[in-house]
Amino acid sequence: MEPWERQEQNTQTQVLSVASETRSMPFKNKLVLIALGIFVFIAGVAFYFLVVRKPEVKEEETPSFREIGSASPSQGSGTFYTGSQAIVLTDLTGTNLSGTAYRSIITGQIFWAAYITAPDIPQEQFYQMWVVSNELQYQPAGILYKDANGYYSRSYGYTFDPGKPFFETVDQLPNTLVITVEVVDDTTMEKKLMEGVFTR
Repeated sequence: MEPWERQEQNTQTQVLSVASETRSMPFKNKLVLIALGIFVFIAGVAFYFLVVRKPEVKEEETPSFREIGSASPSQGSGTFYTGSQAIVLTDLTGTNLSGTAYRSIITGQIFWAAYITAPDIPQEQFYQMWVVSNELQYQPAGILYKDANGYYSRSYGYTFDPGKPFFETVDQLPNTLVITVEVVDDTTMEKKLMEGVFTR
């Protein structure tokens, strides 16, 4: 091959490579524009759903307590009583014990809570909460512990099948809450300190 032929062939190769580069540039630009368009579309959809149209947040049903001594009965979805009440506990010792108890009955759940102001007791003793139906039917509802605010407190509850409730009226529930001082953690009340009766 003659030198001028090699030079002509090199010139043709350069022309072809420049031509192919100019053809591929618009294709690369199209890809960039398409990718940019997809990104803008996704960002716009995300902005719409996150900022413009905020999702509805459903609040969970939680017990709400009324003023002390008032009740809020209402008809639940089944054939059973629902409502909540707060009561002041009575001091049975004649000392300066004071406390408040709460009960809430909502669909599928019963909840009790007690907050008492009482002196610290020896380490081998503890305050116990009880839910009582009558003198023969009662159950321990847990040990009260001192919280950051200086109250001894305890909450207790359980769930039930709202389609098959074990009660229909408030009279069929444990309506008395008792606070005792105990030495042994068992099912026998030792010394009653405070008591309150829920009427609703």
